[in-house]
Amino acid sequence: MGVLGTVLGMIQGFGTLEKAGVADPAGLASNIGVALVSTFIGIGLGGIGVVVLIVGFIMWQAGKSSSTSPPPLQS
Repeated sequence: MGVLGTVLGMIQGFGTLEKAGVADPAGLASNIGVALVSTFIGIGLGGIGVVVLIVGFIMWQAGKSSSTSPPPLQS
C-alpha cells in the first residue's frame, strides 16, 4: 500500500506540473504530501504485519515444543 500510494502521489504531482505548464509548488506539494502519508501508512501496516507473524511463529513454536516433549522416565 505504501509504495502504491507513493507512486500514485508522484504521478499526480507530475500530472499537476504538466497541466500547469509551469512549476506549481502548492499543487506539487499537496500531491507529494499524499505520497508521503501513503508511504507512512504502508510502512506502519507492514510493521504490524511483521510483528503479528513473529508473535504467531513464537506461539506456534512454544506449542510445538510443549506437545512434543518426551515422556518422563519410569524406574
